[in-house]
Amino acid sequence: MKHSRSFFWYTLILVVACVAAGFALRSRIQTLRMSRVSIRTADVVPKFRPEDAGEIRISWRALTTTIRRKNGIWVVAERGDLPADATKVAAFLDAVRTMRALKIITPADRTTMSRLRVAAEETDPNIVPGGRFVIRNGASEPLLDLVMGRGHFVNLPDDRTPRNQRAPDGRYLSITRKDGSSVVFLTPSVFEDFHPVTGSWLQPPVFRNIAYTIRMEFRQVPQKNPVWMIFRDAKSPNFTAFGPGNPVVSRQTVLTICRLLSRHYIADANVRSHYGPVNGPFASFAAEDASGVIRTLRFYRSGREPQKILFSVESSLAPRKKHTEEARKAAAEFVAGRENLFYEMPAQLFDLLKTPPFEQKKKQ
Repeated sequence: MKHSRSFFWYTLILVVACVAAGFALRSRIQTLRMSRVSIRTADVVPKFRPEDAGEIRISWRALTTTIRRKNGIWVVAERGDLPADATKVAAFLDAVRTMRALKIITPADRTTMSRLRVAAEETDPNIVPGGRFVIRNGASEPLLDLVMGRGHFVNLPDDRTPRNQRAPDGRYLSITRKDGSSVVFLTPSVFEDFHPVTGSWLQPPVFRNIAYTIRMEFRQVPQKNPVWMIFRDAKSPNFTAFGPGNPVVSRQTVLTICRLLSRHYIADANVRSHYGPVNGPFASFAAEDASGVIRTLRFYRSGREPQKILFSVESSLAPRKKHTEEARKAAAEFVAGRENLFYEMPAQLFDLLKTPPFEQKKKQ
């Protein structure tokens, strides 16, 4: 009996030791595997500085957008060198410059690249190609030739990667080397805001100091009264609606409008002659800030494409106020270089602007 009990304890100790050794071995193998991956992926992305970039060419099937640095600013070549959104360009350059490869995908053959959408050119119309980004320096020398493929999300039905090797969510990319070969890899960066649509790279007329807005209104022509108008004292956080009963204003809706107007709110832009004849203005939106600057969007419809909502930009200074030099500069900046342009606004945003941002009164 005593012998059996001793044998049990010896066996138990041996099993525990084997399990511990197994875990240690597995951890060591994982460490070695990750170190090999780290070594292999260290030099995948070519090194460059954001200030080295002089041109970014984005293409996807028939779409092409070329962004160049001209006289110190980024411009969009396909739109007659209209200013590009410098903040977005800087964010893109920083994102690709600092991205890291989680793992290399091998083999980088045609089948794999087509499945992961990291081939920029596809002869099969049923296969979706990836978007290609070619970055060059000021001397037109290539700094990076990159294709953004499909997104990677764990637990997808067609994910063939063994579960113990699956990486976090991200995107598959391929980079073309100088010898013409491609390296395919997975990065945790998603790059969801960098599209080949030309208009998405243009700089919108900026509603600066939008947080200091004291009046907003939307009007329809030829109606005399505004569809809606909200206002507040410069020191008050809340807006009051102009009209019978002074309805309560939805702060959330006002914040939504402010966020859109202080960021990207256009679909595209071009010189006015590009749109052909247009009908007279049918509506306007104006926002006045505490410094007395009034920024106005005046809406038109194209005669050739009436479904497109076009707008021009105007600025003025509120009467009966003393205006600083900074306010005068802000008013001039809003329209500078935009006198002969029409911008396109997405229909969803236009619908938001024309809808009164009032909350319904609660029933007693």
